[in-house]
Amino acid sequence: MWPYARRGTRFYGDVDERFPSKLVDELFDVNDSAIKLWLPERLLAGLDVLSCEAGVSRPDVLRALLFMHAYGRVEFMHLVRRIVKNKAEGDPMFSIASLRRRGTAQAVRMKYLGKSKDDLKLELPRMLKQSLESLAQRSNEGVSPYIRRILARELLPESEYLDWQDAEAAATEAAD
Repeated sequence: MWPYARRGTRFYGDVDERFPSKLVDELFDVNDSAIKLWLPERLLAGLDVLSCEAGVSRPDVLRALLFMHAYGRVEFMHLVRRIVKNKAEGDPMFSIASLRRRGTAQAVRMKYLGKSKDDLKLELPRMLKQSLESLAQRSNEGVSPYIRRILARELLPESEYLDWQDAEAAATEAAD
């Protein structure tokens, strides 16, 4: 939350009554599925910063970001509260040049995000993977490009993200 906060919460009720969890019976504690991702350097660097600051692994940061994307930040906080409540030991986290001249969508992505040179196999709960696949399908994208776009949205300033999307759309139109 905001690092310069000057006071605590003014809400003292039951958060489960105020905004009930729809996933109350799901724990997401078993990573029984996997997705292979190709992530650009800039997104990997952003994930590394979040990983370092949170003191958790890069896959843990990815799982948390993707969970929040698929189910919402409030649902993530419900999950963290349930895990902290149920675990006395308590870790609440899951176990962030020539092509440019051509003007292709790939070149635009490289300009804004860097080259996707590292592949990453992310193990995650099956239900989360299915939710991401469904969301990607609804967006008419593959899972890896969809996740790359979601991470760019989360990790980059909004103005850079919008510049990238506009440039990519223009490059796609020019190619058609």
